[in-house]
This record gives sequence, structure tokens and C-alpha cells, in this order.
Amino acid sequence: MRYHTAQHLLSAHFLEEHGASTTGNQIWSDRARIDFDLPSLSAEIVGSAEQRVRDLVEDALPVSISMIPRVEAIQRLDPRRTRIDRLPPSVEVLRIVEIQGIDTVACAGTHVKNTSELGLFSISKTSSKGAGRKRVEFVLA
Repeated sequence: MRYHTAQHLLSAHFLEEHGASTTGNQIWSDRARIDFDLPSLSAEIVGSAEQRVRDLVEDALPVSISMIPRVEAIQRLDPRRTRIDRLPPSVEVLRIVEIQGIDTVACAGTHVKNTSELGLFSISKTSSKGAGRKRVEFVLA
């Protein structure tokens, strides 16, 4: 739950600040990684992202879950964060996760109720996974 919610914060930050979409991610019990559509990844970008997520944890933002019709989701959600077109047409109602003021996406994963539950967020490693694709690994303490 903690890592999944932290992934939402980091993905939202990279999209907002750098126009970088999330192209993949993986969550383990003790760490997580996210791949971004991003041409370069400097120490300054990494430091800024780490601080932004830490600030959002400190802000103790509520995380809420709701269900909305697919038609409404198409109108409300950012298609760069939620690829509704990849869902089968039979999915008529979507589960929405909203981190107040930061991220609103269709998601079936588990999440904390408040960002303060995440603990200390640290980016532990970055790497290049090819042209225009950068990986960011992080841990929570």
C-alpha cells in the first residue's frame, strides 16, 4: 500500500514537472521502481523529485477511493495518467484513486489513507533503460 501510493506521487510529479509519462513500474515489499519516458535524468531532477515527494508526505494529504462511470472518467481523467482506451469496453465503472490536489487516476491497487503513512521517501538508484527511458528506484523507511 505504501509503495503503491508513493508511486502515484512520483509519477504525478514527473508528469507535471517534466512531461514524463510512466512507462512501467514494479513494486516489491521493500522497494519499488518506475520507468519514465524521459530523455535525461540529472542529479538536480532526482533531488527535486525526492524533495517534492517528501513534502507531499509531510503535507498529510488524504487519499480517497470512488467509483465513477467510464464516460465520466474519460472526461475527468488525464489520458497521460490513465489509459482508459486499454480497458475492455465491458468495464463500465472505474475505481478512482485521488490524492488530494496531486493525482486522480483509475487504479485497482491498494493505497494508504493519508500520505503521512508513507514514511521517509528516498530515491535509491537511477539508471537508463534505453533512449528516452529512465528508471528511478526508491525506498520507504
